[in-house]
Amino acid sequence: MKRRSLSLFVLASLFIVSCSTPHGGKAEYRPPKFKHEYKAEISKLNDEIMLGNVTAMYLCDSVIIIYAQNTDNNNAFQVLSAKTGDFVGAFANSGRGEGELTSFEMAAINPEGSRLYAIDQNSKLVCLNLAKAIYAKTGFVERSEHLFGRNTTMNLHAVSDTTFLHVEGWHDRHFITDAYFIDTLARYRDYPYISERFVNTGDSLITKMYFSYHTRSAIKPDRKKFVVAAYCGFVMQIFDIGTNSIDLEKTLYLYEPIMDDYIWGAKDCVKGPVDVAATDKYIYVLYGDTPELSAETIRMGVFDWNGKPVDCYTFDSMPYKLVVVPDDSRVYCWTQDEEGEEYLGYFDLEH
Repeated sequence: MKRRSLSLFVLASLFIVSCSTPHGGKAEYRPPKFKHEYKAEISKLNDEIMLGNVTAMYLCDSVIIIYAQNTDNNNAFQVLSAKTGDFVGAFANSGRGEGELTSFEMAAINPEGSRLYAIDQNSKLVCLNLAKAIYAKTGFVERSEHLFGRNTTMNLHAVSDTTFLHVEGWHDRHFITDAYFIDTLARYRDYPYISERFVNTGDSLITKMYFSYHTRSAIKPDRKKFVVAAYCGFVMQIFDIGTNSIDLEKTLYLYEPIMDDYIWGAKDCVKGPVDVAATDKYIYVLYGDTPELSAETIRMGVFDWNGKPVDCYTFDSMPYKLVVVPDDSRVYCWTQDEEGEEYLGYFDLEH
C-alpha cells in the first residue's frame, strides 16, 4: 500500500521538543473470540477494469468510488456502479493546477455524500462536488487553496462540511479542526502502552511513529465515534467524539506488535489489520492473524462499538479493501484471486 515518504517523519522529529508519553501499565493480548464464524464466497462484480495501487474505497449512494490508478485514464478516482459493477466515470487529476493535488491519498467524504475533501503533503486543499465530478465532468471544483503550515496528518475524516477529524497527526495524535484547518476544536495526545518487548520501550517518539505509520481508521456514520486499528500486531482503540472533545472509550489488545523497528514487524509478528470500515452498528476489520497474509489467513472481524467481537468471516480469495452498506447487509471489496487477478467483488453478511 502506498504510504507517505518516511522523510516526513524524520523531518518532523527534528522539531519535536517533547512527545506524549504512552500509558504506563501492562497489556494482556488476547485474540478475539467471535460468536459466529462464516465462510464468505465473494461474487465478482467487475473483473474487466484494470486498476493498480487500490488505496481507498468509498460507497456513495449507488456508486463505489475507488482511489486507484486505471490503465485507461489518468484520473485519481474511478467510479463503478454498486449494482452492476459497470464503469460510470472517473475524476480528479494529480498535479499542481486548479483542483489538483500531488496526491489524493488523504481524502474524506462529507456525511451527506455530496462532497469529497482532500489535502496533500503541501497543505493544498480541494473540495469537489461529487455529483458534478461523476456525471457533469465539469465545474466540480468548489474549493482549491493552500492552507497555512505543513500537513502531517495521516488520516482525514469529515465530521461535517465545517469540521474535520485528523487521525494520527504529528503534534497532536488526533484532533478536530475547522474547515480551514486553523482553529483546533478538540485534541487527543495519549498513546497506548504496547509491551515490554516493543522496540525502544519507553521511547514515546518510536511509539508515535509506529502508530502514525501503521494505523487504519474509520468514522462512525453518525460522527459520534471513530476507531483506529494498527497493523503489525493488532491494537484497536475506540474513541468518542464530542462537540469540543475526543475521549478514549476502549483499547483492545488482540495481537502483540513484535517489531524489528517502528516500520517492520519481526518474522513472528502477526500481520494484523489491512483495512477498516464502519457502520452505525458495527466495526469491520480485514486482518491477518498470522505472519503471512494470504487468502487462507485473511479474515474479517466484526465488532460492535463497545469493542465486543461479534462475527468472523473467512474467504477463498483475498480481499484487502472494503466498504459496507449502511444496513450491514453487504460488503463490497477489492479482491485478489489465487492467480493474482484483482477485481471488484461483494458478499452478503449473515447477521
